[in-house]
Amino acid sequence: MLSFGLGLSRHRASSFGASYNPETLAMIDKANSEGFRLPSAANLALISNAIDSLKAAGAWNTKADRIRFWATDSGSANFGRINALNPSDDLAVLVNAVSFVNKEGVLGDGISAYIDTKYNPTVDAINYALTSATVLLYQYKVATVGTGLYGAQVSDLRIQSSNTTVQRINSGANLAAVADFAQVGTIGLHRKTATDVDFQINATLTSTTASLAGSVPDYDLTLFTTVSDNFRSNAGVSMEWVGGDASSVGVAVHTIMENYYNQLQLL
Repeated sequence: MLSFGLGLSRHRASSFGASYNPETLAMIDKANSEGFRLPSAANLALISNAIDSLKAAGAWNTKADRIRFWATDSGSANFGRINALNPSDDLAVLVNAVSFVNKEGVLGDGISAYIDTKYNPTVDAINYALTSATVLLYQYKVATVGTGLYGAQVSDLRIQSSNTTVQRINSGANLAAVADFAQVGTIGLHRKTATDVDFQINATLTSTTASLAGSVPDYDLTLFTTVSDNFRSNAGVSMEWVGGDASSVGVAVHTIMENYYNQLQLL
């Protein structure tokens, strides 16, 4: 295993003196220790800037539990498996034919592919709670097969790449209003209280209600699949943010996700 110092020195030499914040350096060290291919120096600078922006917006460790940069120019999904918030956490696991599109992110196949995030809110949560929970995803491709985008093995978390009321977070009941998550950009849910939920589409948050919060999922959360591993989609995801209620910073997170994605396309 490479030491932190060796990983840092090697990367600085390759990036002509570019420096990154400690969180990005920790991700680099984790990637080096796992033998993962690194994104370019320019891409790592974008990640470092995005992390600084998330911290400045109050969308870092006081609210988030997991943040992943699935979109990189590394040519592999491996760097995205690292939790940027705490790189020592378990790596997400790609199951079956999950594809990676360079600079875009990960892509489901609508059949058997999904990602086990290795994050079980009942066991691993720091900020995610029964009446305070958020999942935000930057979706670069809307599903044409299947609808399952994010969920668990129970019906209490079900986010679908479709136009439906069946979008759930810590509740077995549907939303009182339709949320159209068949959209390119930032989509997700904010559980604010026992009955109040906001759904987010890019920079717009819409308040609605759901039945009393039922339970925090006691299963690993999964990308491209929902209840009982059914409803898998062929959607594409560039970034992932999971934690406590982030409705107050949701627009800022969207802006940061969108800026990261757009700037990455220019590299």
